Amino acid sequence: RIGNVDPNDGMAAAPGMTNMVHTRTATTSTTASAEEGNAGFVASLCPFISPEASILRVKQYPMTETILDLKANLEYGNDTWRSLFLSLNGARMLLRVAVLHQTAANQGTPDAIDAVLAVLDCFDSLLTRQDTFRTLLNDVAGMHYFLAGFLTNADRNILLLTLELLAKLVVRRRRTYCAVLRAILGMPYKPIPWFSDSAKEEGRGGEQKE
Repeated sequence: RIGNVDPNDGMAAAPGMTNMVHTRTATTSTTASAEEGNAGFVASLCPFISPEASILRVKQYPMTETILDLKANLEYGNDTWRSLFLSLNGARMLLRVAVLHQTAANQGTPDAIDAVLAVLDCFDSLLTRQDTFRTLLNDVAGMHYFLAGFLTNADRNILLLTLELLAKLVVRRRRTYCAVLRAILGMPYKPIPWFSDSAKEEGRGGEQKE
């Protein structure tokens, strides 16, 4: 359990799952402009469905393919789509998916490693954007502890992406450096008053470094 997130809440069992590989192709006219071709390619990768449907799909089939489809929506959707996704507890759903695959990923199971990487990519997309960074940290208490849990993973790609996400937390939010160190050292969780800085700082966006 991470905070008040139950890893098994509403999630399908992973062991019996098999990855479904879908081959998608972008069909564009030979006379189309470069911009039209690029738009067609993006559309082929990103099935823009509602946030509710996207969350339900990942809950039912918590595998790499569905998580990557969600990441495409997070990447190419608008601010409203991402805001609605977070308001529907989409970030907590992603936590449950990661926890579901974490043990198998630590044991080196390729499918589980790919699934964890896909989840971390989703969080990378959310942490990178100004419109979702603050909401994500407010919704998911102990995000730094969740990420630190993957530092014991033997997979190099998971380690690198985890370190990158932790670095973003440290750079973009005050008081996070000590919190990240506490998480890495396995010290007890201590909530961070993310948004308790002065009104003057809030007026500047609250994105100062220490």
